[in-house]
Amino acid sequence: MDNPPSSSINSFVLADSHAKFISTTYTTLSFCLITRSIPGLKWFNYYEAKHFVHAILSLPEIKFALSQATAMLFLVGTNSVRVFPATQIISQTQQVAFSIQQTYPHLSQHGKFQFL
Repeated sequence: MDNPPSSSINSFVLADSHAKFISTTYTTLSFCLITRSIPGLKWFNYYEAKHFVHAILSLPEIKFALSQATAMLFLVGTNSVRVFPATQIISQTQQVAFSIQQTYPHLSQHGKFQFL
């Protein structure tokens, strides 16, 4: 992430192809938005780790971005629903949320990360 002023909002967006046309970095005086769009991204994927949210969150680039972020947004569509039951996907999103709260305590406050 760039180093915007400390008072700025540093938001990180992890998305599937719905964000493919959003710039990867957008910075103003008041905020910095970092977006990573990964086509085929799924909440739950046994077969391709490169498309699995939890695996993506363990990449060094993503870990660094999250350590600097003041807010996070997941924008992940229904790719997983085509293959897995909704109950498994809900469980996986809960695990992701718990993992973020444990690993990045600064994002554990209410409203610091959102799922769409």
